[in-house]
Amino acid sequence: MVALASTAPLKRAPWEWVAVVALCLLGCGEDGDDVEDIPTDEEPASRIAFVSDRDGYRRIYVMRADGKRQRPLTYPEYGEDTHPVWSPDGRTLAFLSTSDGEPDIYLVDDTGANRRQLTNNRRLTEAAVAWSPDGTRLAYAAHGRNGIPRVYTKDADGGPPQDTGITSRIIADDIARLGRSPDGSSFVYQWRKTGEAPVQMGVVLVDVDGEASLDLATDYYAAAAPAWSPDGRDIAMVAWDDGRARLLVTDAAGENAREYEANSGGSSSWPSWSPDGREIAYADANGGHLIIGSFAYPGRSDIWVVDLQDQSHRQLTNTRDYDGMPAWSP
Repeated sequence: MVALASTAPLKRAPWEWVAVVALCLLGCGEDGDDVEDIPTDEEPASRIAFVSDRDGYRRIYVMRADGKRQRPLTYPEYGEDTHPVWSPDGRTLAFLSTSDGEPDIYLVDDTGANRRQLTNNRRLTEAAVAWSPDGTRLAYAAHGRNGIPRVYTKDADGGPPQDTGITSRIIADDIARLGRSPDGSSFVYQWRKTGEAPVQMGVVLVDVDGEASLDLATDYYAAAAPAWSPDGRDIAMVAWDDGRARLLVTDAAGENAREYEANSGGSSSWPSWSPDGREIAYADANGGHLIIGSFAYPGRSDIWVVDLQDQSHRQLTNTRDYDGMPAWSP
């Protein structure tokens, strides 16, 4: 995986933090992003976390659902923070960080306080994380030295991991996105295989006991980045057919497929549902292409929202950098 080529995390030099503060004071996005601090006593009804490298490295930002008040949420001293996932109560974010060199799972409060490390197993490389419906446990995908990705669970307050016995149906390099159904009965995940060109990807629905599974979007060349709707009736993902990645929504049985094009006409990625299920936030590659994988998201992209009824789009971020992996709070 691209980002795992480095063997040691990079520490932020003091001048880098000065530069970051200066950029934020100037607006953190010369193309017009509305960036400002959110008062600690204000609790917006709905927020979107996302990953941005507008400061020169990737970390997690948060903004209101209308794109206002964008601000950094995490401040990694080393490495990068990516793959944010909200807890069911919207008070905590789980995410992946390379702060310790290899990807591990961290938690942080929605205010940016109380950052803590949840996993630190040198024999496993974590690649995706999902919350249980009650918010007490996390499921995550990881692979060991044999390279076979498996799904584990762990208490949100720590403790030993438990192997669910679920593995990728395909001999794959990793499980790049993992989601648990709102009723807790199923997982949906993306597998990714990089040993051959082009990269191979697919989406699988599986029971929590691993007994029954179903390949989704099999009519498409590839599929990736699945996300459950809040009511558990639908699954959004990204699908390729003609060289472009578009949003695809199916029901939980993989039927009744509906397509939604990216606003730019290029590739979209990483769908995330609004709490009422009427809209989906996504990353738009601005006419280009995004490589869907665990850590390979090169190039420029912005966060957009599509209304599933009238298929209208609205732009939330507008920088010359990478803004991606949106996560809409419950």
